[in-house]
Amino acid sequence: MAKKIAGWLCRSGAIREDEEELYIFAICNTFLTLVPLVSVLLIAYMMDSLPEGLALVIPFLTIRKFSGGFHFDSAVKCMITSILLLVMLLIISLKITLLPVFDAGILLAGISVSVNSPIDSEARRLDDEEIRRFKRTAGIISLVFILIYLMMRILSAILNMPVLIRIERCLSSGMMLAAILQFPVLIRRRRP
Repeated sequence: MAKKIAGWLCRSGAIREDEEELYIFAICNTFLTLVPLVSVLLIAYMMDSLPEGLALVIPFLTIRKFSGGFHFDSAVKCMITSILLLVMLLIISLKITLLPVFDAGILLAGISVSVNSPIDSEARRLDDEEIRRFKRTAGIISLVFILIYLMMRILSAILNMPVLIRIERCLSSGMMLAAILQFPVLIRRRRP
């Protein structure tokens, strides 16, 4: 589909022929981001948990763009697994009420992402400048989400609003998933 769209853009004169591969990559990347995002948000909406779904997906997708981590060899496997993992994590985050688990989880995830990012893939190796920029960006984004989480923790304690507690649990889970998906690659790279 991406090749057809890029080919059509090229034939219509909207892009140059030498830009076609870049547009194929961009279209695929957009599709691979939007399908899980929309799917999980629709499921969250059906569960009457749209704010919680947003709180889970936004940190995950934002951090994952710069942190890297495990990738399947197929886009379909990636999309299906992402949707299943995010929906499963949404359900678990709504059920578990032990806030210290999420407090520790978000702090450990922030440290892990800051230390281990970025993890590039075989398909796209990063140069030294990109590594520095992605590492800094992943660390800053993680810190921002930790600060948002802490502000929500304080607000939920003061205002006693259950929805804030559910949202902060999902925010923590989104960060934890981004960090957890780095470990299969880290483990594989350390094997002889």
